[in-house]
Formats: sequence, structure tokens, C-alpha cells
Amino acid sequence: MERDFKVNEKLRDEGWTVLRFWESDLKKNREEIAFFVKEIVDFKKQKILESKFLRKQMLHAKKESLIQNYLQRKNDDFPQRLKKTAVKYTREFLYQKYPEEEFTIKVAEDLLHFGAPQKREPR
Repeated sequence: MERDFKVNEKLRDEGWTVLRFWESDLKKNREEIAFFVKEIVDFKKQKILESKFLRKQMLHAKKESLIQNYLQRKNDDFPQRLKKTAVKYTREFLYQKYPEEEFTIKVAEDLLHFGAPQKREPR
């Protein structure tokens, strides 16, 4: 019994979910246990999806932040490496917004440097 607890603890420390069932319960309540296991698996899948979504949101926010920082400082003080990254991210955002269009690095760089053309109000 003590060995089981140590094994469970080790597995949990490594990120595993440990489910243990008595053999007699498996024989008597097979469907209930199967349903329980399915619920656990579904819950874990949902947590993974949420975690991936949050990571994507955080990455997106970092990209936007870098672009905003570049737009505010548009001068020689901005490191060249970060400028290239801001241009790359701008190009990615353009692809997301206009997937049917082709955008070169130059287009993204010009957009960052000069800004987007403003739509004119009809007269």
C-alpha cells in the first residue's frame, strides 16, 4: 500500500493523472467507471485547450505590444533586431486580416513607418 502511494505521488509530480480502481468495483460497476474515466479525460482535454488558447492570447498580446512600442518610438533608438521582429509580426497580422492578399516585408515595413491610409468620408 505504501509503495502505491509513493508511485502515485511520483506519477503526479511528473504530470500524470492517476486513477486506481478495485478489481471488484471494475467487475460490478464497469459502465460507471468507464463514464467516470471519460469525464476525467474530457476535463483534461478541456484544460489543455484552454491552456493553448491562453498561450496564443499571450503571444498575440506580446506581438501587439512590440508593434505599439515601435510605433511610439519610430526612431533610430529602436533596436534593429526588434524592428525586424515588429515588421514580421505586422506582416503576420496582415495575412490574418487579409488572407487572400500577398504582403511583402517591404509592405509591412512601409505600413509601420507611414501608417495605413485613412478611409475618406463620402461627401
